[in-house]
Amino acid sequence: EYLHQCFEYTEDGKLIGKVRPREHFATQRGFSVSSARTAGVEVGGLNDKGYVSFELTYLGKSVTFLAHRIIWAMHNGPIPEGYWIDHKDLNRSNNRIGNLRLALPTNNSHNQNEHSNNTSGAKCVFWCKKSKVWFVKILTNGKIHGIGRFKEYEAAVNAARSARENLHKEFANHGN
Repeated sequence: EYLHQCFEYTEDGKLIGKVRPREHFATQRGFSVSSARTAGVEVGGLNDKGYVSFELTYLGKSVTFLAHRIIWAMHNGPIPEGYWIDHKDLNRSNNRIGNLRLALPTNNSHNQNEHSNNTSGAKCVFWCKKSKVWFVKILTNGKIHGIGRFKEYEAAVNAARSARENLHKEFANHGN
């Protein structure tokens, strides 16, 4: 209810500020300033991590919020404790409700591109110098799954893809 009093959600994933009720503010001045600055205006800007964030006076204090979490809550209610909101397409500023989903931290970690220090060119595929084969291993729920060793690079890539789909389900991200 509070969020709907503060914002209007647009289909392109933006939040537009509303004139908030006077009781949201401790002073008339706070109400007037907020109404003049945010009513009818897109809320937030990109923070240093690429998320849309903004400050909002809540219970008399200025608090920083992430837009994707507010949008999720406006559509689905409170975010359960221990859950995150995952951007399906990895674009942290794409806050369309269809791009957001509830995720445990482990699910969220599955939906990542390959790491910047990856040298094989494929997610979860590693070159074993000693054996001179490609090795596939996948981390799921804190457990490392050794998928196998492969002489052919393409076989390792295909095995990694298949294992991710099997283990990570809808959070499987193949790094491309």
